Amino acid sequence: MPAVYYDDPVSVHFLFPDGTEWIGRFEGTPNPELAQDLARGLALLAHPHGTIASKSSAENHAVSLRRMVEDTFKLGFRGPARDLTREIVIQHWLSRPHAHERNTRALLRGFDSIAGQLAPALRLHLGARQIHTRPSTVPYKAYSQPEWERLMDACEVIINRSWLAHKRLLHVAQREDDIDGPSGEYLEWLAAVHLLRTGPSTVFEVQEALRRKGRSVSGATIAAVRRALFNDIEIQLAYRLRLGMLTGVVPDGIDRLKVRDISWVSPHVANIKYVKGRTGPEGLTLSKNASRLLEQWLAHSEPLRRHASPSRTEDLWIVCGSKAHEDRISGPASFANHSGKITEKYEILDDQGMPLRLNRGRIRATYLTLMANRHWNGRSTIDPNHSAAVEGRHYLASIDDTYELMLTEIVEEAQTDMLRKGVPVNVLTDEELAHSGYDFADGLNAHMPSDSTVEQLLSGEQDVFLASCANQLASPFGVKGKACAARVWVCLLCPLAVFLPRHAGNLLELKAFFARQSRQLPIREFMSIYGPYAIRLDQEILPRFSPKVLELASLGVTDQDYALPLRPEEATR
Repeated sequence: MPAVYYDDPVSVHFLFPDGTEWIGRFEGTPNPELAQDLARGLALLAHPHGTIASKSSAENHAVSLRRMVEDTFKLGFRGPARDLTREIVIQHWLSRPHAHERNTRALLRGFDSIAGQLAPALRLHLGARQIHTRPSTVPYKAYSQPEWERLMDACEVIINRSWLAHKRLLHVAQREDDIDGPSGEYLEWLAAVHLLRTGPSTVFEVQEALRRKGRSVSGATIAAVRRALFNDIEIQLAYRLRLGMLTGVVPDGIDRLKVRDISWVSPHVANIKYVKGRTGPEGLTLSKNASRLLEQWLAHSEPLRRHASPSRTEDLWIVCGSKAHEDRISGPASFANHSGKITEKYEILDDQGMPLRLNRGRIRATYLTLMANRHWNGRSTIDPNHSAAVEGRHYLASIDDTYELMLTEIVEEAQTDMLRKGVPVNVLTDEELAHSGYDFADGLNAHMPSDSTVEQLLSGEQDVFLASCANQLASPFGVKGKACAARVWVCLLCPLAVFLPRHAGNLLELKAFFARQSRQLPIREFMSIYGPYAIRLDQEILPRFSPKVLELASLGVTDQDYALPLRPEEATR
């Protein structure tokens, strides 16, 4: 049930892939008939049939629906969607931005796919290009290093201060006999014990409960104890900001984290699973600092989670109402509505001395920038008195193990490629056999055994699977004096192999095997195992045969593993 449309009242009930629900209501619009038709189209856009897979996306389409009904009503339209004309719709689109036009086009297409009642001219226009072009976007600008440090310091102050107060109140609540009243610690103990037992009750409720027991505690004391035991919005946002600064995870991925998305790969290292909107599910093994922060948050929120409803216990970011007279436990707080209060309260300033505007997209951009610049000190040379040539001679070797391994792999691949190109390829067609037998023999006499002749090599007496081998006891890929045990495709790079027209069928069978492996292996793994052989086969061996020989040989190609002498681990799926 991705989405269900209801007539009375006009509404659409969404059930999103993450298990959350949302109901869009459209009663009270000036044109109920058009609202009903567009609401039917909206229900069809729900995932998996459409692109609406989150509450925010559904809300945006619902806003576009209402605006279209209101705007067309002002233009004099009073009927259902089937009476809409191209002129009215275009006039409406011209007054709205790109995103609204995109959403209403989707609503109209959804309705038409169900009813098929739109005017032909309008239906034709729905499939055309949008009137408004997509607005160009500017990449997020990373925070400067001083701004980044000021933001990090503020988050650490909020987190550390609240964590110390939390631990102190928990310790106070555990004490019993050695607290004498009516000291301040005694009053805190009364409030803490009551709140831990009943949950985040309001200040008034706690005062009334304690008054009935003959105890009087001020509202300020209860509010301070309540904030220390049950984290408020400010504390929750500080943890979320700090986690984003330590991991670079996209903001919506952090906001939607559940407790079940966290797995501990060791006692102090966590792995999280999150959803990145444009790509899908992703995973990340956190650093020790990030894992420690997440572990601390779980401990910090545990007293509040203990009193949360079953629907909230799985939410990672739960929060108690920020006001002392609220007892509501909710999920992730709105970052846009509260981030400005944090910058003002803790005087987090930008480089111009103005309150820093918090944007978690910029936080992610700053994290990626810092990671990219981690091995760069910001100057073109290490010592300004040195030239680039001197720097290269004296400091180029001063690299870490990762770069050294990467450079070694590049050098090895280049050397392997040069050696492969230096191996002679012995491919003889029928015509070449008739005219160059003596020249061919001169090149192989040094490798052939004393009792072997060129006639035996060419007749098939010394054939292996892909070629005719000059001497299987002298293979460069095996032990001298023993028969070559190399894999079948190694013959492609062997100087002892002679490829003749009768081998074309097996060569094509091997080419089909390479194609199957390239589909099931990552490209890097395929190239490291089969790349040189596949290149030699495609570029230097098969092109030497005539098209007629290859065409006849291809008729017997089975494209199956059983046609090749393979080991079990080399089979393709």
